[in-house]
Amino acid sequence: AAMLSYLKTARSWVAEFGGRAESLVCPAPGEFRYLDENLRLCAVTAVLTSTIARKQHCATRATAEALADAAEEGAEIAGLGVFEQGFYERLGFGAGPYEHWLYFDPATLKAGVPNRPARRLTKNDWKTVHSCLLNRMQGHGSCNVLQPELTRFDMACEPKGFGFGYYEAGELTHHVWLSNEGGEHGPLTANWTAFRTYPQFLELLSLLKSVGDQFHLVKMREPPGIQLQDFIRQPFKGRRMTRNGRYECGARAAAYWQLRILDLEGCIEKTHLPGPGLSFNLELADPVGALLPESRGWRGVGGSYTVRIGEQSTIQAGAVNRLPTLQGQIGAFTRLWMGAQKASALCLTGALSGPGELILSLDRLFQIPQPHTDWDF
Repeated sequence: AAMLSYLKTARSWVAEFGGRAESLVCPAPGEFRYLDENLRLCAVTAVLTSTIARKQHCATRATAEALADAAEEGAEIAGLGVFEQGFYERLGFGAGPYEHWLYFDPATLKAGVPNRPARRLTKNDWKTVHSCLLNRMQGHGSCNVLQPELTRFDMACEPKGFGFGYYEAGELTHHVWLSNEGGEHGPLTANWTAFRTYPQFLELLSLLKSVGDQFHLVKMREPPGIQLQDFIRQPFKGRRMTRNGRYECGARAAAYWQLRILDLEGCIEKTHLPGPGLSFNLELADPVGALLPESRGWRGVGGSYTVRIGEQSTIQAGAVNRLPTLQGQIGAFTRLWMGAQKASALCLTGALSGPGELILSLDRLFQIPQPHTDWDF
């Protein structure tokens, strides 16, 4: 029921194979925070393909159409979660940085006893939870998916999902949504947390610590800007003592989401970096164009440009002979622009190329925080 509710509000693309609907792509409108600017986001929330339609380019072409649709309607950037690295690069996506998941015994948290009881949240509270997520503390790279029905679906797809939160003046201000992977003693997974202030985050940690006499392990994604290990007593001792056990403590890291620029001019003009600035030619290749019909107005952002990045950034078509040239695919340039990887590291993999001095200048220029979407979709 939750999935159908979401699909009714989504503008989905379906690919037919053999006269049947065999692939489904669901984009949703959203927001992406780039430093202090908000960009219009196309959040690709689902790409599904049946077994018989695999390797027939159904999902690839349907996703390309969804991206073109979003770009023509004003989206400036697109994002998605990946099942494996390599597939979505053919659509111009580039990987974000690692997300860290910590596994810890909640009894070892450096937090006090909760000074007030939390309120129980159920799957019926999806509208309230969604509003709380939209109003959470956000930093560089954070994403919002605007359709509340997606939150309803995310909450409903966890059979053992439950949550706790705190209200101020009748409004849910911070909460945690959990799922139980095991039985009476867990492990628990904190699927997400939302808070507006750091004291609210500490209150959520106190809440998690309070269940430490029953549940032996919590799996939690590290919130942006916070080193969660700072709040765990003797993290390495816990790792050694639980190694190879059901409640093994430790950490995991993976780069499982990707972004790509849809509106190059819009993204560059909203880039404001301190310093004297840097001008260069940009030669971009965008593989998505080959997947779209000639009738499409938007066929990617490949081309030749003159770019200036600084406090006021600009871009225009065409190259200037006296300027150095940066070459690469849109996925690699997106990674550089959003702060996921340095230009020199992208050159190491062959994703970008350019004169050495230009690459070093780009490394010095893009001294921005690593992006974290803080919302899995």
